Parts: sequence; C-alpha cells; structure tokens
Amino acid sequence: MAQQAFVHTGYPDELLSDNGTEFASVWEENLTQFGKLADTGGIHRTTVPYYPQANGKAEAFIKILNRELLRPHTFDTLEDLRVRLKG
Repeated sequence: MAQQAFVHTGYPDELLSDNGTEFASVWEENLTQFGKLADTGGIHRTTVPYYPQANGKAEAFIKILNRELLRPHTFDTLEDLRVRLKG
C-alpha cells in the first residue's frame, strides 16, 4: 500500500521518523518492508533515540489532528474522511 502511495504522489524529499516499529523490526535489527521502501533513495532520516523533541512538529500535528478532526467525528467511509481532510 505504501508503495502505491509513493507511486501515486511521488517520493518525499525526506522522511523523518523516530525509528519506530513501522521502520525497524522489533525482533531483529533489520528494516521492515515499509522501512526498506522509505529508505529507497536515501530519504529516511531518524531522530536521536530517547529525544522526542526532535520530532516535535510532527507529534504536535498528530495531536491536533486527533483532537480537532478524528475524535469528534465518525466517518462511514474512507472517502468521508478524505473529504473532511480537504476541508
């Protein structure tokens, strides 16, 4: 699914993450399939371990999105959510 998103929208210039389980396997020191995809072309950058402030803007955005859009509303379909996100 992520590969389809990248094909549809193009690869980002950079992808910053906290190296969570979406990118690295919890059982091995290997990248997951999504981590390998994100690492294509060297776009994946990780924050310093145990320093959540490094990813503060993204965390703040997610908090606001949850508080103001996702929690107060229910969406019957993915299309309903897309419409709401476009505002």
